[in-house]
Amino acid sequence: MRDLKLNSIGLTVILLTGFFVHSCVPISQSVVQSPSFKYNFSSMYNPSEKNFNPECRIFLNSDTTAIVFYKISVEELKNIAVSNQQSDLKMLIKYVVRENLEFKVVDSSAISHTITNLNNEDIESYFQIKVPKESYSKLLINMSLGSSSDLQQRLIFDIDNHNVFSKNRFVFYELNKNSKEIKFNNIVNPSKDYIINSNFYDNFEVNVEYYRFPEYVCVPPYYLYNNTNDLRQPDSVFLYLIGDKINFIKEGYYVLKPSSTTNASLCFINSGDFFPEIKTLLDMLEPLKLLTGNKEYKELKDCSNLKLAIDEFWLSKSNNMKFAKEQIRVFYNRVYLANKYFSEDKAGWKTDRGNIYVLLGPPSIVNISATGEEWFYGKDPDVAGVLFVFDKINNIYSGSSYELRRDSNYQSVWSQAVTTWRDGRIFTITN
Repeated sequence: MRDLKLNSIGLTVILLTGFFVHSCVPISQSVVQSPSFKYNFSSMYNPSEKNFNPECRIFLNSDTTAIVFYKISVEELKNIAVSNQQSDLKMLIKYVVRENLEFKVVDSSAISHTITNLNNEDIESYFQIKVPKESYSKLLINMSLGSSSDLQQRLIFDIDNHNVFSKNRFVFYELNKNSKEIKFNNIVNPSKDYIINSNFYDNFEVNVEYYRFPEYVCVPPYYLYNNTNDLRQPDSVFLYLIGDKINFIKEGYYVLKPSSTTNASLCFINSGDFFPEIKTLLDMLEPLKLLTGNKEYKELKDCSNLKLAIDEFWLSKSNNMKFAKEQIRVFYNRVYLANKYFSEDKAGWKTDRGNIYVLLGPPSIVNISATGEEWFYGKDPDVAGVLFVFDKINNIYSGSSYELRRDSNYQSVWSQAVTTWRDGRIFTITN
């Protein structure tokens, strides 16, 4: 399958230096970039870069400490053990906690752990860290199973110990038969039951607001607009007692609010039985909004045989079944990963980061700071490439969101990406 390569000769690229990108979004104009961690976190969003990809969840168990739960796929560990001809795996976890504003170190340590007797269950464990009281901080973790780079994974997380109803003050479990297991994301399944616990608010009654998903409209990154949405009223509200069983039956998103005057503590998204995976025709249809105009999308949606319409859409682009299947595989795998990494109060592919991830692929470089993320596509930021800056903003429904600093200069690369997909090729900016 041919991949499109961007370079300074073959295609016009956008060279954006510094952090100032002209935008009509007020918050993007006023944000001052804080110091960023001088590491490349791109592997967090590209599982193919590493041989293992841990999941983590942080739970504040006191005013000054937090528990870091983590899970690693047993299949990934088995593959590593086989390739290295080892029965046991030695894991080293190094972490550092830094205060957001002054960037000073609050806690750091190293933990060694030997993984033995790999069976069919994922490896789940935890460790405790110190956190600054009544403050925001970042947790940087480096997990390693060997000396090579593909056996090391670097992760970074926000910890909110400032807000009394912070999401980190709650821990989320999925019920399975007679046991409960830590949920490492807030994607919920309509057929499952869950429990939300807290060391601070046990037997505390909270509001849970339910919202239907609004109609999604794709806004390309070169469209300059003021993204100030009207305040939505919930479609329904119910009370939940912390520590009790809870379920999320209707598709949409659910906002846990300890009081009617506070913003969301937690946001749970129910997008069907298979989400974040793409397994239904409707799951396959809607992301095509990224590649089609309103008229073409409506014709696809209204077709009496949706499966045939989607198949013909992809086959007509390449006129080659093999190439069409590869396009479908890559496109919908990116949609799945965007859902997994970026879901907020909407499916991940519908967010600013998700739009770019699906069309352009995983970024080459990801820099993370207290106020947002920078994604770079290309070989060298000092030579040529494309830079996207996302500001972390307050979202009353999901707690926080990442909003792109829009710029009209993105039109050329976005149009090239759409054209490439519609020409039957996979758009990729290679390193």
